[in-house]
Amino acid sequence: MRPGGPDRVAVLNSCLEPGVHMLGEIVMGFANLELFVEAAIWHLLKGRRKSIDQMSQAVTVEMSFDRKVHAFASMYRLKYPAEADDPELKQLIKDLFTVQDERNALLHSAWSYSEKRPVLHRMKASARANRGLVRKFYVVPPERLEHVRVRIASVGERFGRFMMNRVQTHKRRRANNQLQRARSAMATRRGPRR
Repeated sequence: MRPGGPDRVAVLNSCLEPGVHMLGEIVMGFANLELFVEAAIWHLLKGRRKSIDQMSQAVTVEMSFDRKVHAFASMYRLKYPAEADDPELKQLIKDLFTVQDERNALLHSAWSYSEKRPVLHRMKASARANRGLVRKFYVVPPERLEHVRVRIASVGERFGRFMMNRVQTHKRRRANNQLQRARSAMATRRGPRR
C-alpha cells in the first residue's frame, strides 16, 4: 500500500473475501513484472533512432510472457557473452518461469466462493491427449495467494535491480570508455602539453 494510504489489513478485511483481493494484486503484480521484462528487451535493443525503439515495442507487445523471458535471456547472453553462464542470471530466468507457472495455475482456473463456507475453491480442467479430460479441485487458503503475490513482487524487484546493476552499468562503462578514447584522440592530435 502507498504511504499514508489505507491499512492493508483493513482493506483486505473490507473485501467479500480477502483472497479475491489478493488475486487482483497478483494480476497487477504480474502485469508489472511482464512490463519490466518487455522494457529490458527494449533496453537491450535500444538504438539511436526512435523507429528502432518503436519496432522493439511492436515486437514485444504480441509476445507471451515466456517468449519474452526466452528473448531476454538470449539477447542478454548475446550482448554480454562473458556473462552467459552467470549464476544470478540463470536463477533470475528460472524464477521468472516459476512465477509465471504459479500465476498461470491461479488465473487459468475457475473460482468459486460461498459466504456459507468462507473459503475459495479453484477448479482446473485439462484435456491432454494422454489423459483425456481431467478436472482437479483445490481449496486455496489466503496464505497461498499471499505467497504468490509476494514472490512475484520479489522477482520483479530482483529483475529491476539486475537490469540497473548490469545493463545500465555496461552502458555507463561503454560511454566512459568512448569519452576516454575521444579525449585520448584529441590529446594525440594536439600533441604534448607544454
